[in-house]
Formats: sequence, C-alpha cells, structure tokens
Amino acid sequence: MILLMISIMPLPIPLIVGQTAPAFSYSEGEATIHSSEINSPYLIYFYPKDDTPGCTKEACAIRDAWADFRVAGLRVIGVSKDTERSHQKFQDKYALPFPLIADTELQLANAFGVFGEKKFMGRIYDGIHRMSFLVAADGTILASYPKVRPEAHAAQVLEDFSQLSS
Repeated sequence: MILLMISIMPLPIPLIVGQTAPAFSYSEGEATIHSSEINSPYLIYFYPKDDTPGCTKEACAIRDAWADFRVAGLRVIGVSKDTERSHQKFQDKYALPFPLIADTELQLANAFGVFGEKKFMGRIYDGIHRMSFLVAADGTILASYPKVRPEAHAAQVLEDFSQLSS
C-alpha cells in the first residue's frame, strides 16, 4: 500500500470592506508611526518582493502619481516580508516617496489575510499576495483590491477614492 501525503496550504482570506484594519506601527525616519495616529485615509498595499518586475511597476506607478495622492490626502504604505535594508535599497533606487514596512515575521500580512498559497510556473508555495486596502481615517476598510494590476493600481485607487469621498 502506498500512502500519499498531500499538504493543503491555506488560501488567503483578505479583510473586506467595512471591517476594521488591524493596528500596526512602522518607522518613518526617526519617528515611529502607529496606525491609530494616522488621521487621514491611506492605502496599504502588500507586495511579494522588492525590486521584482511587478512590484517595481506597482511602486513606480504610485510614485509617478504621488502628487495626485497628496492632493487627495491619501497616505501610502507598502508592505512586504523583505528586510528594512532591502526596502531602503528599493526606495533609494526608485525614489519612492512613501514608507515600506518590513513584515519579516508576516504579522501584518496574516492580520490583513494576504499570506497563503500561491502558484507560479507550476510551483506551489506560501507567500504574500499582491493585495491592497483603502482605509478611512477611522480605520474602516473602504475598498479592498484582491486582484491588483501593478501598472494600473495607482490610477484605480485614486479614481475609487475620488468616488468614495464625493
């Protein structure tokens, strides 16, 4: 008798509109910012890895629309499991004007429900899914983006936010 063991990895179950975003903190320069201190709406976007093609397209699209994000009053926070050193190199290389959180223990990714089974080129593994959440100043999730197109994401978020805030 042959016994075949199959490991079933959980699919991510992201937070949805109307739920409250989990509390978190991050460093911005010398200051530590707590999510409870963010008094404006923000986009928190999760991405797999610094300096890879899709992640670079997404980050640079946000950077290129940065003036529009500022006019809208939207903060942006990127999150991946890369280290702070990797984030700093990524920010410097592409002149990214927003903070990146090093979620090396995957606490934030798990809290938002974006970590789970992925498939790429026939390989199955666990990782951070490219997902984003538009969060109101009071911490309520206004919009969730479970399927992000990296090069179009910034424009989509800005359009959605303008409709939600009018």
